[in-house]
Amino acid sequence: MNALSFRSRILLSLALLASLAALWDLLPSNRLKARHADLLTWAQSGSPSDFPSSFASPDYHDQWQHSPDSVAENMRAVRYAFPSLSISASPPIISRNGRSATIRQSLSILGTDSPRQAEFTFTWQRPGWQPWRWQLVSVSAPSLDIP
Repeated sequence: MNALSFRSRILLSLALLASLAALWDLLPSNRLKARHADLLTWAQSGSPSDFPSSFASPDYHDQWQHSPDSVAENMRAVRYAFPSLSISASPPIISRNGRSATIRQSLSILGTDSPRQAEFTFTWQRPGWQPWRWQLVSVSAPSLDIP
């Protein structure tokens, strides 16, 4: 009886640890990091239609006055012109304030005629209660001039 009870406690402990690990992945800060990584992956190889529907907030804006649709079309054109485009990123610096978060990150854009490096600021917002539902509200990189 004691052995069964001990075995049951071990199994229950393992189930509890697995549940905690699953909940940890759902924490908003962890989902934000994953969402931001998905955005950088999209910038290198994603479908243009994914940006407006998957990442951009309805009130998205950037310093270059691009709409979500024009961001998607511009990225498609850049990837077509530079098929070996790659983006190297420094570790993100994340600051959160409730349902909003700012990510500062240095990005190096390689595979173009003139490689560029710039400090980017990404502003994300979580519009609802779901921890995975982060939307990109704005992007800026003051040192980067994009037509």
